[in-house]
Amino acid sequence: MNGKKVLEEKRQLSDMIGELQRYITGLENKFRASEAMGNANTNPKQETTRVEYFTDDDEIAEEREWIRVQNKCKKHEMNTSPTPQQQQRGESEPPQQKEKKIPPPPPIMVDGIKVYDEFYDKITEHIPASKFSTKLMNGGRFKVNVADGEVTEW
Repeated sequence: MNGKKVLEEKRQLSDMIGELQRYITGLENKFRASEAMGNANTNPKQETTRVEYFTDDDEIAEEREWIRVQNKCKKHEMNTSPTPQQQQRGESEPPQQKEKKIPPPPPIMVDGIKVYDEFYDKITEHIPASKFSTKLMNGGRFKVNVADGEVTEW
């Protein structure tokens, strides 16, 4: 009896497998048919609508002309040919180099200052007051900003 039950279950499973394979084959066929039509939509309830796009050649020409003119201006601005006066003189002036801006040094953070006036007097012994500024931060810390790198070397 136990063997008959196992055989019956095997037969049911093989029937289910057969049905699933047929269903998958049907889906594959629908998908191939929809690909052939150019529409991957397999839902039969939805209407298939094709959208055809058209372009007006005159409108495209206007757009391209605008882009071409805009690019032409950019190329002209980047042109660095010598002026007619320089060509007549026959001399070329070297391009002027921009002065590099030296960034200020990073701020100095100071902790543990109990009396600010003593701290300020100690700093002004070495640095003129016009060359630095101080700011009170959270937790009793002071931030000292200096104007240039020479000041921080004391």
